[in-house]
Amino acid sequence: MYHMVDTSKVIGVILAGGEGERAYPLTRFRAKPAIPIGGVFRLADVMISNFLNSDIRKLYLIVQKRPHSLMVHLEGFVDAVASMRGQFIRCLPPPKEQDRFYASDLDSLRHHSLIWQNDDSELVVLAMGDQVAKIDLRQAIIRFKETDADVVMVYNRVTTQQAAGRLGVITCDGDLVTGMEEKPEVPEEIPGDPGYCRGNVALYVFKKDLFTAMLTKASRRWDPALTLSKIGVPWLVRHARVVTYDLGDNTIAGMHPCERATFFEVGTPDDYFDTQMAFCMREPPFNFYNPAWPVWTALRYPLIPAKVDRVKMEEVLLAPNVVVQDNTEITRSVVSYGAVVGSGSVLQNVVILDGAVVGKGCQITNTVIEKGIVVPDGTIIGPDRIPDDKSIVLSQKGRLFLPKFFEFKRPS
Repeated sequence: MYHMVDTSKVIGVILAGGEGERAYPLTRFRAKPAIPIGGVFRLADVMISNFLNSDIRKLYLIVQKRPHSLMVHLEGFVDAVASMRGQFIRCLPPPKEQDRFYASDLDSLRHHSLIWQNDDSELVVLAMGDQVAKIDLRQAIIRFKETDADVVMVYNRVTTQQAAGRLGVITCDGDLVTGMEEKPEVPEEIPGDPGYCRGNVALYVFKKDLFTAMLTKASRRWDPALTLSKIGVPWLVRHARVVTYDLGDNTIAGMHPCERATFFEVGTPDDYFDTQMAFCMREPPFNFYNPAWPVWTALRYPLIPAKVDRVKMEEVLLAPNVVVQDNTEITRSVVSYGAVVGSGSVLQNVVILDGAVVGKGCQITNTVIEKGIVVPDGTIIGPDRIPDDKSIVLSQKGRLFLPKFFEFKRPS
């Protein structure tokens, strides 16, 4: 039924300007939605693909700090995907006023109010560009229409332990939202469902007129405290009919049962590492290989098949233009576009980003190797063998992150 939903009067908006301070060093030179994932994608590709696959034809991405790599990526995206499908994607950089960027998510939306006001659309679908989830947005629109809602807020049923201090938690009276608490240490449980709460997915369907009214009334001044969760949602609860939609109710053709209600928020280096490792699983909670719901990305050239020769691999994502030489062992790892792994190397729980080179005879565990880094022959690195360099980051869970432009010291 959801395939028949008319999306011609829908605007899609993705907030893709997250600075990502908690995700350092991955965000040192790029916005968080531009972080590479899955060997060939950027983090923002996942949510963009949800909009494209849901046949939402007008999509705006609001970018902010360090936007260059994301904007270059989106240029290729638009040329290769959106135009071909009769859809458009527009990138909205911040209008710098008084040498400042946006103060908050509400501020970024307010700055572009004329776009929303002058468009003849009736609904606005708002999402974040740094989340990994599959959702057919047409089903959320159906929920909006069937419940006569002014706003639909998407939530995910998660344990209170998962949500504590990490997620916004929605409180309800039946299906109606009564409030939202931002990252509470003791989340309110779902009545009759002990140990579980409604984690906010930060995905909304608005009546356009209400959306613009919220921006006008709830964000009148420059103030970092004026966020959607702290100001916008409370205003909506007071002035509108706000209805919930459970991510677990969303169905997609070809989706494996283990993918239902999958939601990754890539907030920290450990979140990033865990998400990348999840992609490698035999039955991944997020599967890139469903032709009914593809994850779109910009084309890159040259597009050369990966080459492997006498290697042992298990649970590995191998991107195009990769070379893995002989007698190499790779376990649960992501080898991204254009990377090279030298002969005799052993890799376990490793993420190699674009164009990085791992020399011959290396032993690497629980490590993220940034784009373009060259690891010398015979190098042994991991949480228990950390090179003597202050730029290297060791995460709370003991994963090693070699930052972009890192260079190994030559033996004296």
